[in-house]
Amino acid sequence: VAELWLFFAFLCYPQITQVTGVEISEARFSLCSKAMKRIPCAEVSKNCVSISLTPEPGKTRSLTFYKQNIMKMLDHVKKLSPEIVIFDVEINFGDRTLIGFLKALKPGCCVLSYEDLSAWWEKSLAADETIGNFPFTQFGMGNTYQTSWAPNAGYKFMAWRKKC
Repeated sequence: VAELWLFFAFLCYPQITQVTGVEISEARFSLCSKAMKRIPCAEVSKNCVSISLTPEPGKTRSLTFYKQNIMKMLDHVKKLSPEIVIFDVEINFGDRTLIGFLKALKPGCCVLSYEDLSAWWEKSLAADETIGNFPFTQFGMGNTYQTSWAPNAGYKFMAWRKKC
């Protein structure tokens, strides 16, 4: 599902210059990779598929998907300074790497997650008071979206915005 949203954003919003996705599922990455291989300029490797377009001189747009565990890619994703992050993975409370990643996101960054990040943060805070206050506000009340694991019923996601 996240792959479709990211691909749609890349195609429909030319002002978005860089889209990066990370997928742990071999089956979902394979579907994404097969679809992107149809685009003549696609570059494909075992764990990465990307498209780079230059719609006008000096302006490049790129769409890249990695087959990897997101927890191993957080530093890379953080360097990209994303405006939107989609977490359709289960997360373990108290994970210092993820806490650092979420704290480092730029103000205004939106996060779509199927975990209640505020409850997750509270559990993490109870285990370690040094993580500080939850740096997001909820702006989506839990919309339901189709997913590969619930294609008909969909799954409830929550939307968050990083505080300024």
